[in-house]
Amino acid sequence: MCPRATFAMGDSPEMICHCLLVETKHGLVVVDCGLFAEADVEKNRAHKYFMKFMRPSKQTAKREIEKLGYSPKDVKHVVCTHLDLDHCGGISDFPDAEIHVMTSERQAAERPTTMNEKRRYIRKHFAHGPKWKTHDASGESWKGLCARSRTTSRMSFSFRFTVTRAGTRPSR
Repeated sequence: MCPRATFAMGDSPEMICHCLLVETKHGLVVVDCGLFAEADVEKNRAHKYFMKFMRPSKQTAKREIEKLGYSPKDVKHVVCTHLDLDHCGGISDFPDAEIHVMTSERQAAERPTTMNEKRRYIRKHFAHGPKWKTHDASGESWKGLCARSRTTSRMSFSFRFTVTRAGTRPSR
């Protein structure tokens, strides 16, 4: 997504956030949950600056899951790759789910210190009191990035978080 390039071309396309839905024997897992929660489609919690460049889709993760015949209560885990507005805006649609995120990302979102962090995170996305499950970067390395694999008795799959510091590139 590059809002500035889109604006420069004189267009305002509909912004789609791709989310992944995984079925497990213990319930559904959503990887990233889009820009808005169902209640926010009309309220628009994004920064006005952001909204000048993009037109958000009204296809929330919740609506798409319901189209598949599931209920939001079927979602037991939401894995947020990071907490930017286009990856975690829909977490309040899944109040019963555990929200998995890296510890450092949650800390940055809850206590932003830099101007970039203050623009990236929308505090209202977390106002409903999510059931956070944080994970620390430890364990093996993948292409120079720290990673962590975790399997719990409540999940029949393992997932891997890969993190890096802003401005750094993985070694090849």
